[in-house]
Amino acid sequence: MSDIEQDIMILKEWKEDWYNYICQLLIYFKLNNIQNDLLIYNTEYDNVYKIINYFEKYDLPLIANKGHQGSTKKENKGIAELAIPQLNKWQQIIMKYPEFNHSVQEDEFDNEYWRVRQYCEI
Repeated sequence: MSDIEQDIMILKEWKEDWYNYICQLLIYFKLNNIQNDLLIYNTEYDNVYKIINYFEKYDLPLIANKGHQGSTKKENKGIAELAIPQLNKWQQIIMKYPEFNHSVQEDEFDNEYWRVRQYCEI
């Protein structure tokens, strides 16, 4: 088995584990009748006020901050060169298995929220 085939096998297992975990989480909240204690935030559609409003019921005030703070935009020299082999490997993977390419819609779902609902049959 090639390195790429091993990576694909690992990605498939991680993907299966991810959906199983999410389904079990949803089942837990439903069985314990605490669905209202679970915040499902859809980064593709929801805005920050969904989070702010959710935490208000716990007396945890949050403030919507406009702009970016911190140093996450600083470039680390040498990282780009080190990433090239991984990026090439990733290109090989998504060419062979386009379902791992999240920039391409390969199914009928608009976003991950609906994909999870379908997978979990909820």
